[in-house]
Amino acid sequence: LDIGHVYLVPETMKQFLDVLKTRIIHYHFHDSLIPYEAIKSQPSWMLIDHHIPGTGIISEEDWHQVFAAMNEVNYQGSAVLEIRPYHPFQSIALGMNKIKHFFSNP
Repeated sequence: LDIGHVYLVPETMKQFLDVLKTRIIHYHFHDSLIPYEAIKSQPSWMLIDHHIPGTGIISEEDWHQVFAAMNEVNYQGSAVLEIRPYHPFQSIALGMNKIKHFFSNP
């Protein structure tokens, strides 16, 4: 199951996990920066995914659901952290967004 790519379709993470959790043999962990639909017509659309988990739009609730499903079935398969290095401007933008979040949600 490619966690980031779940966000490219209308089904929810819960729907994917409910159907697949007992049959998953490999996970790809990565996050997305913005919804695919928002920029799919632009040439830079490939930059929206394969970012560090927790730095994008995938909700904490969905991440918790993934790991709960793994625990529930005693997952013993493989997993990969599928990320691309950040461009310095992306790092700055993500860092500033996190700082703003921490200031507004003490």
